[in-house]
Amino acid sequence: MESHLPPPHYLPAKFADFLEHWQSLRVDGAVPRLAAFLDNVVPAFQPWVGIVDVNDRDFHEIRLMGTGLVACFGFDGTGKNFLTFPSPDADSRVRRRHSVVPATPCGSFYRSVCVTSTGREIEIIGMALPLVRSNGGPCVVWILELQAVLGFGETGTGIKQVFDERWIDIGSGVPE
Repeated sequence: MESHLPPPHYLPAKFADFLEHWQSLRVDGAVPRLAAFLDNVVPAFQPWVGIVDVNDRDFHEIRLMGTGLVACFGFDGTGKNFLTFPSPDADSRVRRRHSVVPATPCGSFYRSVCVTSTGREIEIIGMALPLVRSNGGPCVVWILELQAVLGFGETGTGIKQVFDERWIDIGSGVPE
């Protein structure tokens, strides 16, 4: 299911605050530059922030994984292809998000199911927003929140399903 979500209404507080921070980095309404985001980190967000460079359709390089994400997933994916983590069922949704968010530009608020190392399924809430690299290339910054506590030694192993994705209008509209 996809729908339109006007910002920051109906977003949980953490995500509304992250969107507000992202908005504060805009100059003349343009999508913030990656350098501006990295130069103005908010410590409360950083453990749960990831940045993906959308290099081409099949390679979305993880530029940064916050320490909370590293602990949750049990590895640092920096430099790896983000597209190796979604299941085939989730792959098309993730590719679409990573394409639409920087191209429109717009944001995305979504819920995902992640499978853990013990086989348990947990819900993750996320938000993705566009950034622009110094070379003009697109990237996506995202922040996640787990809706369950992981057990000792338990890690997330991949994205099983994406559902309830809602586009966020950041001034340029949303996809049809």
